[in-house]
Amino acid sequence: MGLALAEEFGHRFTSSAHSIECGKRISRTILRCDVYFHFHDRVWNGRGRIWRGTCNGSNGITKNRNHVCWFANWRLKRFDERCYYEQHHSIEYCTKLVVHH
Repeated sequence: MGLALAEEFGHRFTSSAHSIECGKRISRTILRCDVYFHFHDRVWNGRGRIWRGTCNGSNGITKNRNHVCWFANWRLKRFDERCYYEQHHSIEYCTKLVVHH
């Protein structure tokens, strides 16, 4: 999960204070993860899933169909603290849903 988040968010994730706990097994090949990271004045938190499957040439680490690849998706809420505390907007205005399928 950490590698997928680092690939998607780059420096915002790798330089952040972050925690990922993938402790809930949904099925034999799927794990649920609780995700939190904080970078400057933005906080992302929510849940994601990682699972393994056969690579099909897209979204995997290799084009060879015989290799097992890990995949990830997530639903995170991004809260902009500066928007809320300094600009005095509502929590709803300063929160954005970030979905990766």
